[in-house]
Amino acid sequence: MVAPALPHIGDPALAGRLRAASPLTGLLDRPDPVGETNAELLLEDVLLTHPQGRRLITAVYCEAPASPAQALWRGRLLDQLRMSERELVIDVYEAALLRHTEAHLSLIRRARIGLTAPPDLSAARPVACWWSALARLERSHRRLLRSRSGIGTAYLAGVRLYRQVERLEASGGSAV
Repeated sequence: MVAPALPHIGDPALAGRLRAASPLTGLLDRPDPVGETNAELLLEDVLLTHPQGRRLITAVYCEAPASPAQALWRGRLLDQLRMSERELVIDVYEAALLRHTEAHLSLIRRARIGLTAPPDLSAARPVACWWSALARLERSHRRLLRSRSGIGTAYLAGVRLYRQVERLEASGGSAV
């Protein structure tokens, strides 16, 4: 795993090659497009089949994303897992709301500020994407979410952001 070195590497191409050489780093941080398939296979074939792997995903993915690219990657994966691994996805959001509430709410506030006229969807979209799986679960499995003691109501800020970005994208990016 090369993750500890990545923040110290100034060359994006080198960082991409290191992520590609370590599928686990790509999965936990964000892979370059070339490494996405390997990262997804590692998740499906190894991590999801072991309790420790599931705990690792929960522990890492519950942290507030460190970059827009990381938010997009993790949000996309959580949304892909939403139907087949619903409990894991809810575990991630519950852990996020228990352990990193303020960091997530801070990202949401900054994203919402960017949605004032004219809206900056490119800045808000990654944060909204991270919340997309929970927003969709909130529509389809609200009672399941409410049964989790760690979910509370703080998640609604992320759901509202996701829905606001969704509406703005549907209207072509203009304030609705």
